[in-house]
Amino acid sequence: MLAANLVGPESGRMQSVRDTHTTHNLIVRRMAWLLPILLLAVVTRFWGIDDQSLWIDEGFTWYLTQSPNPIFILTRDVHPPLYFLLIDGWVALTGDSVLAMRTFSLLASLISIALIVPVADELARWRGSSRLLLPILAALLLALADSENFLAQEVRSYTLQTTIILLGTWAMLRWIRRGGTGWLVLWTLSNAALVYTFYLAALVAVAQGVWVLIVLRGRKRMIAVGALIVAALLAAPWLLNTLGQQSDNLVMVDRRILSEDIGILADLAFRWLGRMWPLTGALLLLGLVHVRYQAENWRINWRPYAPALLLILWLVLSLMLTFIANERLPLYQPRRVNFITGAVVLLIAFGLTNIQRPARWLLVGAIVVYGLTTVDFWRDKQPWRDMATTTAPYIHDDAVLLVELGGDDYAPVYHYTHTLPADIPVRGLTSWRRYEPETYEAGLPALIDAHDTVWLFYWGKDTSALAWLDELGFRRTEEIRVDFNPDVFLWRYDRLPDVPVAIYENGLVLADAAYFDDLGIDLLWASDMALDADYTTSAFLLNSDGQLVAQQDSAPDERPTSQWNPATLVYDGKLMQPAAGPLPTGDYTVGVVVYRHEGDNLVRLLTTEGDDSVILGTLHLDNAAE
Repeated sequence: MLAANLVGPESGRMQSVRDTHTTHNLIVRRMAWLLPILLLAVVTRFWGIDDQSLWIDEGFTWYLTQSPNPIFILTRDVHPPLYFLLIDGWVALTGDSVLAMRTFSLLASLISIALIVPVADELARWRGSSRLLLPILAALLLALADSENFLAQEVRSYTLQTTIILLGTWAMLRWIRRGGTGWLVLWTLSNAALVYTFYLAALVAVAQGVWVLIVLRGRKRMIAVGALIVAALLAAPWLLNTLGQQSDNLVMVDRRILSEDIGILADLAFRWLGRMWPLTGALLLLGLVHVRYQAENWRINWRPYAPALLLILWLVLSLMLTFIANERLPLYQPRRVNFITGAVVLLIAFGLTNIQRPARWLLVGAIVVYGLTTVDFWRDKQPWRDMATTTAPYIHDDAVLLVELGGDDYAPVYHYTHTLPADIPVRGLTSWRRYEPETYEAGLPALIDAHDTVWLFYWGKDTSALAWLDELGFRRTEEIRVDFNPDVFLWRYDRLPDVPVAIYENGLVLADAAYFDDLGIDLLWASDMALDADYTTSAFLLNSDGQLVAQQDSAPDERPTSQWNPATLVYDGKLMQPAAGPLPTGDYTVGVVVYRHEGDNLVRLLTTEGDDSVILGTLHLDNAAE
């Protein structure tokens, strides 16, 4: 008996040393796999991250980072505040380029890949699966998940909610296994943070609540329920103060309802399981059970059932509740249910662990190749950046750009703000009416009246800007259409001077002209009668010696003048091209010539005063590169 007492503690210490050594080896082996998986995820998430423009929702995120009071705006919108406060701080550190803002979502997605490893480890302990194989497969599948790859390239909260869900799930499972107040507090705060990040994602906490009621017993169950109640109480102040007014802003456009469109389920399957859904779907279902192999035999072990039940509630119950609520409120969009990604990945990983080598690795190889060569979760975004880049050269520093967009104007405002010079005002009228209605009625006409040239980006139904432009004497002088949407226009409006710049002998009128430091020149033409020929207009620049140093010739508005309608204003924007590199500092004479072709000859059109050219004025250039 004494010998037993002496040997017992020593054996316990030796076992503890062995366990520590085993755990250390396990961690080292996991890291050896996890690091290349994270590197793969960095490549797939950075690849093309800046290719597409910001879309409307991303533009809203940027708009909040520029607002002095984002919480005020959020109380009148449909979003909780946590993500937006975090991205506001991120933008303060990194700037507001598309790449910088999207990188925040990318980093959250990378953290999720790291977090799914301990979550899978806890589930593997409970299930009796490999604590190396399951976590590494889960990390690999999350790295390849199309939804996470796509949403990691958006300035939105969807990847952050995945991170918070995995953090909370890890804390819950760890607390159940080991106890500890710290893990319980982390689980509680994570569930509260879900509500403050994205309302629908909180359905995962509801699924966890159902799970703990089924799985846990006694005091553990009571504490778990209490933690969920505390999380709800932590979220209550925001919900009670904002949900009423936020619900008034729900938009019913493009809502898809499951009872009317069963194709939603097929769309979900393709987005989360891919076009190889028969394989990935079968693996997901196989993950619900645990297959034990002994010698030549195998059998399905239905116990322990808790890990599979947690994942199926996470996946199915949260989706069911979303679709039920969506029958009355416009909640469902594929991106909004990204909270299921962790459950899908873990179930497929469980399914793969149930398959023996070499078949398992053949399937993993097929999934990797498919994941790297195909895209199943994708959406083309409207090319606002391309439009801004194409049209910005026409907008000069004497003008203002107004954006009237039927949905939300944030994305076009962002791209024009970052494309145009800083001294050109860009104002979104939709957001102005929504968030500053008390200043809109008086502020809009004052802003228009302060400029003689107004550009109006128009895609909507509100006509207040059009009414004020007409009231203040502006005339539309240019219309630019875009290829991606025939209902989107960029209109130019001008308020003309009382006296035209020049009148030509054939009735052509140069109604107004302006020139700029970038060698751009804006000409406005009019004619009270049909013109008898096709004319070319030439803008030119002369140095102090009277030598021609830059010019641009083209038909006004790139259309034959003989086809103009009388009494129509025609905008003629040009960019004079230097004949030989950058022009040195100095004063230059700016002028205009109008001519037509007669055989091989050029015949200049004369003004009523007999001039064959019109001198507009002097342009001073300061070449800082000299």
